Amino acid sequence: MQRISIVLYCSIAALILLLASCRRHRETDIVVRTGIVERQGMTTYQYGTHILVTANDRMVLKSKLDLDKAIGKKVTITAVGTHSMVENGPPLYTVIAIQ
Repeated sequence: MQRISIVLYCSIAALILLLASCRRHRETDIVVRTGIVERQGMTTYQYGTHILVTANDRMVLKSKLDLDKAIGKKVTITAVGTHSMVENGPPLYTVIAIQ
C-alpha cells in the first residue's frame, strides 16, 4: 500500500511539473512587412512553408492563404507573430493578408 502511495505521489508531482513547463504559444505580434516570398526548403527547425526576404531579415511564414501565388514577387504581408517553435529557432508568422 505504501508503494502505491509513493508511485501515485511521484506521478502527480511529475504531471504538475510537466504542466507548469508547458507554455501556450500566444499570437501577440501583428506585423506588416514588404519583401519577396520564397518557398522554404529543408530546415533544421521544420516549420513554416515559405519565407519572406526583406531588406533586413528573413521571416518564416505559414498561412491558409495560397502563398505559392506570391513566390518571386515583392509583396506586403500582414502577419501575426508567434513564438519560435524550437529553442533558438526563428519566429513563425501566420500570414493573414497579402497585398
